Amino acid sequence: MRILIIEDGLEKIIAIKRVMLEMGIQDYKIAKNKEDAQEIYMSDYKIDIVILDMKFPEKANSSKECSGMEMLNQIEEDYRKAHYTPPKVIIYSLLLLEKVYKEHIPKSFAGQAITAGGVKDLLKQLI
Repeated sequence: MRILIIEDGLEKIIAIKRVMLEMGIQDYKIAKNKEDAQEIYMSDYKIDIVILDMKFPEKANSSKECSGMEMLNQIEEDYRKAHYTPPKVIIYSLLLLEKVYKEHIPKSFAGQAITAGGVKDLLKQLI
């Protein structure tokens, strides 16, 4: 099981790392911006689960932000173009998906958590 964490907040990164440790998950990578995330998953398309924040920078040292929903759609599009099944996506954010996303929710969306414990519960369902 390979996991990609897209998160730029240090506190949330620490909380997710603690969840990974508690669950015995060692195969995960962290991207702090859109550019790094794409580089990771497009290197081999072998990511099974993405834990996604709702706001993060497009590039390192950039003030331009990327939305989690934009990234979710980008992941699905990139995987489809490469003929792979998109990974399941867990949104980890206080900003509720239903408040910001008015369109059809992509099939890869597995759920949303506002706490690290909620992320852990969703991971248990997916693993």
